[in-house]
Amino acid sequence: WIGMLSTTLQCCLHLHLCLGIGMSSQIGGTGDAVCKPGPSEAVRHVKTLIEQRVLLTPFSSDSLCTLDYLAALMEVSSPACANTKSQEAEFACTVTEEYANLYGRSESVQEACTRLKEVSRGEPIKHAVFVLLDGYGWNLLKAFSNLKRSLSSKSFIAEHAEGRPPARTVFPATTAAALSAYGSLRLPAHHAQWGWRVRLAKNGQVVQPLAGDFTFSESLGEDDVFKFSSVYPRLATDEGRQVCCFSAYDGSPFSDRMCGKDTPHVFNGEMSIGDAIPALRTHWASADENEKSTFAYVYSANPDKVEHACGPFDAEDSTVISPGVLESIEQLDEQMRDLCEETQPRKHKRMILMMADHGQYNVQKYVTLPRNLRAMFETMTVEPATPSFHLKPSTTPEEFRAAWEAAGLSSYWQLLDQEELLATGLLGPELSPEARETLGDLTGIALGSYLLELESEEGPGLAQQLWGMVKSKGVLGTVSGLWEMRGLLWKLKGAITKGKYHHSGHHGGAQQCEVEVPVFVWAD
Repeated sequence: WIGMLSTTLQCCLHLHLCLGIGMSSQIGGTGDAVCKPGPSEAVRHVKTLIEQRVLLTPFSSDSLCTLDYLAALMEVSSPACANTKSQEAEFACTVTEEYANLYGRSESVQEACTRLKEVSRGEPIKHAVFVLLDGYGWNLLKAFSNLKRSLSSKSFIAEHAEGRPPARTVFPATTAAALSAYGSLRLPAHHAQWGWRVRLAKNGQVVQPLAGDFTFSESLGEDDVFKFSSVYPRLATDEGRQVCCFSAYDGSPFSDRMCGKDTPHVFNGEMSIGDAIPALRTHWASADENEKSTFAYVYSANPDKVEHACGPFDAEDSTVISPGVLESIEQLDEQMRDLCEETQPRKHKRMILMMADHGQYNVQKYVTLPRNLRAMFETMTVEPATPSFHLKPSTTPEEFRAAWEAAGLSSYWQLLDQEELLATGLLGPELSPEARETLGDLTGIALGSYLLELESEEGPGLAQQLWGMVKSKGVLGTVSGLWEMRGLLWKLKGAITKGKYHHSGHHGGAQQCEVEVPVFVWAD
C-alpha cells in the first residue's frame, strides 16, 4: 500500500512538473499548503491587471505615450517642418524619426502632431517649450479641476489639458526613469536608468544618479553610469536651433547628461516656473534677432516634493486634495498662466507643452522585508514601489520565489524575471543589453499602493533630520520649510516612532494613478 501510494505521488509530481506549473507551500492564515503560480501564471496575472486597467503599459493602441507628444513637439517646431511634404522622410526632425522607427510609433507620433497643430491652427512654431511638472498626475489635475468648478472658477492648466485624453508615462513611473526618457527619447528598457537606485554593470556599485552620489575617476567614467545620450544637443547641431534647459539638480552629472554638457543650462534650485520666465524672455529675444528657432526644457520639482511629504490626497477622503499640495498646484496654475500670457513682444509663434513624469498615490502600507529574504540577495535597486532584486550566486530564482510566497509578500508584489517582465508589455518591445545588466534577477510589480522597506535599514532619527535641515537651510529656513511643508511633520512622526523616514505619497510602479499624466498644450 505504501509502495503504491509512493508511486502514485511520484507520477502526480512528474505530471505537475511537466505541465510547468511547479509546487510550493505558502504560509497562510490556516497554514494550508497551496499551489504557487508558475512563471507563466505570473505573466498572465499581470496581463489580466493590464487588461483591467489596474496597471498600464507605456505603449497602447488606444493611448498616446508622453514620448509620442515630446517627439511631436520636436517635429512641429522643427525649422524643416514646413518643407516636410517635399522630403522623402516621414518626419522633418531626425530625432523624432529615429524614435518613431525604433518603437514603431509613426502613427502615434503623427496623431500627436495633429493634436498639437490643432492648437497652433497649423501655423509654424518658432519657439517650443517643454514644461515638466514633477508628480502632477491626471488624477490630481481632475480633482483640482472639479474643486475649481465647485467654486465657480477654472483651472488654467485644466482648461488647456482636459480636452484631450491623458498620456501614459514610462515604467517604472519614477523621476529618474522618466527624465532620462525625456532627455533621450528612449524607454527605460533602453536607457537603463530604472529608478532612484541603479547598480552599475562595470563594478556592481549601487548609485543614485539624480542625487549624484558618486565621483567620476579613471576607473569610473560618465558612460559607466549613464547609458544614454541626450537628444537636445542634436536639435542645435542638426537643425541650428537655439536650445536651453532650465533644470534643478544644480550642476549635477545627471543634468549634464540629460540636457547635454554643451547645452546652455539655467539652474534655479527649487525651480519655480515663474523664475524661468525672465530667462525665457531673453532666450526668445536673442533667437528672434538671429532668426533662429528655439527649444526649451523647463523643470519644476513641485508638486512632487510636497506630495511626498503630505500625500496627494486627504488620508480620510481620496477626493480631497491635501492642503499643502493644493497650495502648490494653485501656485503652479498661476505660474503657467503667467508663462503663457507673458506679453513681451515677439516676432514668432510659441507653443508650450506641459506634461509630468508620473502621478502619485497616498501610501497604503509600508511592507517590511524579512531578514531571511534579505540574506538571499546582494542588493535591491530601482524603487521601493518596484523593488528589483540582484540575487546572490548561491540563491536561485525558484528559492527566492518560494521564500517570497512563504513570507506572504505575493499579496503585495508579483515577482517576475526579466523575460517575464518583458512579456507583460510594461517595458515596451525589447530590453537592451545595457538595461539587462542593470536590472535585477527578479523584479516586483506592485499590486497596490505599497512600498517595500528593509528590516535592517534605519534612517536618521528626528534630531539628526532637524540638524541636517538647520545645516543646509539655517534656522529661519528650517522654520519656514516646516511651515510651508506642514505634511513633513508626518515624516518626523515616523522618524520618532520607527527611526525611519517615511513618505505619505509615492510612486514608481505601473498603477493607473502613477502612469496617466495630463497633456497641456498652448500656443500664441
